[in-house]
Amino acid sequence: MKRQNQQKMQSRTDAQVYEGPAIFCWTKIGTEAGQPLDKILNRKEFERHSGGGLFAWGIGNSLGNAVEKAKPFCSPKAIKVFFTPMKSVAKRADVSPSKLLFWNSYIGRNGYAIDLPEHILITSKDNVGPKYKKNHYALLCYSDEKIVGNNADLMINAAWARNFSTLNQIGHSQVTSLVKYDKSFGKSINEYSVSFSADLAYEGFVKLCNPIELASEMLIIYKEIEMQKDHESWINLVKQLKWTVRKSKHRFYQVQLGINYKNA
Repeated sequence: MKRQNQQKMQSRTDAQVYEGPAIFCWTKIGTEAGQPLDKILNRKEFERHSGGGLFAWGIGNSLGNAVEKAKPFCSPKAIKVFFTPMKSVAKRADVSPSKLLFWNSYIGRNGYAIDLPEHILITSKDNVGPKYKKNHYALLCYSDEKIVGNNADLMINAAWARNFSTLNQIGHSQVTSLVKYDKSFGKSINEYSVSFSADLAYEGFVKLCNPIELASEMLIIYKEIEMQKDHESWINLVKQLKWTVRKSKHRFYQVQLGINYKNA
């Protein structure tokens, strides 16, 4: 009886598990920078709508040059990115960060800082400690569908996923990876439900720069942004926040724009 139940569960799961293409980006999502996932998803839908389908998703780990290496294998199609909720409980630092960073720019292919598009809003927690470096990254994504629930009936089996560059298994603590995906990689089942998917756009993956701590007037505006429920009010406040940042006298932001990061 136990074996029959296992077989039924296996067949039911296989009908929902994603089976291709063989290369894609996989990121696990949850509470970040003091915002629960539902609020982040609403914010990113406003962002996607404002950008004609283009939005960015901040991530904490680097993908190196894996995206550029994978593009020829996926051409002419874009690399898909799947967003799955984390299984673990959010860390205290993610739920209630002591400080928030607002990211203004990313490093272009020429090594110079480029301001993020006006509609894109990326924040992160500001960790502290002598060994901590303020590194943050982003996936540049495109979707012509609403991001919430556009692949709600899909699952990813982690046992079939391997790191694109090393072919190592995707560890539980690895949040974002470019993966090769094949049934032959494993027979076990470790399912992650897909919340939504998109295509990687432009560079696909970028390193962010020019962070500014959200404080004073900027923090007040950001808190107002969090409470908006309509698109027009949201984008107007995002533009106001970015204007406030530009007129501020943060020398860190003003100086960093002139640095070539390839030579720094």
